[in-house]
Amino acid sequence: MAITITSTTGNSIAVGLEETLGAVVRAVTPPTPLFVRQAAVISATGSWTRPANISDLIEVVLVAGGGAGGAYGNDARFGGGGGAGQYLRRIVDIASVTAGTPISVTIGLGGSAVSGTANGNNGGNSVFGTSLQPFYMVAYGGGGGGHGTSNGNNGNGGSCGAGANNITGYGSGGGGGSEWQNAWGAAGGGGGANGPGMHGGQNGNFQANQYAGRCGGRLTSEGSSAGGAGMSPSGDSRQAWPGGNGGDGINGLAGGGGGSARGGNGNGSCGGGQGYGYTHGDQGRDARPNSGSGGGGSNDRVASGAGGSGICIIYFYAKVNA
Repeated sequence: MAITITSTTGNSIAVGLEETLGAVVRAVTPPTPLFVRQAAVISATGSWTRPANISDLIEVVLVAGGGAGGAYGNDARFGGGGGAGQYLRRIVDIASVTAGTPISVTIGLGGSAVSGTANGNNGGNSVFGTSLQPFYMVAYGGGGGGHGTSNGNNGNGGSCGAGANNITGYGSGGGGGSEWQNAWGAAGGGGGANGPGMHGGQNGNFQANQYAGRCGGRLTSEGSSAGGAGMSPSGDSRQAWPGGNGGDGINGLAGGGGGSARGGNGNGSCGGGQGYGYTHGDQGRDARPNSGSGGGGSNDRVASGAGGSGICIIYFYAKVNA
């Protein structure tokens, strides 16, 4: 049976009844929880504690340490840029972890700089969780740049192993060192997470009358790329070719380091170090900390650039009215 309410103040009675009924409905049926996206940044080895009232699915960005640039202990030969640490981005389920429980996080260090005639040191691996946990992730360190010699030296391959779900992963390869024939050379850039390092000399293309230097590290996987090759032009020693640029990174992280050269320095990507430029007299630069990018290559008794340390960024959804 329908109920009709009439009054000289009908509007106020209707509004009051509507508010009363609304309160009853809300008491019986609570509002749907609202989830807000939040982020936690882990910049040093430690742990992340699962907060209360968050969703089981989280997104993890994990970047390993970048490799250092290579070096040469005299002039005329040049070291390659360091390769970036591997970049991983995964959605994982942490339902097995209760609120208030920590998850271990390891942040890989950047490869240390070198002097004299030496390949750069590889970066360290970054790890989220442990191998017994279903959300376990490993990002592998970037390879060091190759040193210059009479024939150049290959850039290091990135560190490798069986990462999450036994999927083999690699860090990006270091750039190849330059050789020397009858002219001064240019080294390759380190590989980045989103693209290979550029070759010395022409940043991508060998020209006529060039001697090949040595290759960059070449084995790649998800979130990594190969280093560029070093070179040396034939003929005129006054030719001042630039070092190869570092390969592209992703979202401001994991870029390759620049190669060193007789001419202009190779540029680093996404915080990667620039290479040494003999013409400009600038040393190889360190990569930005917590970028996972490669360090710049060097020469002429100047130390190379160190690789950048890695990082872990965790995105999760928290209930705001639980």
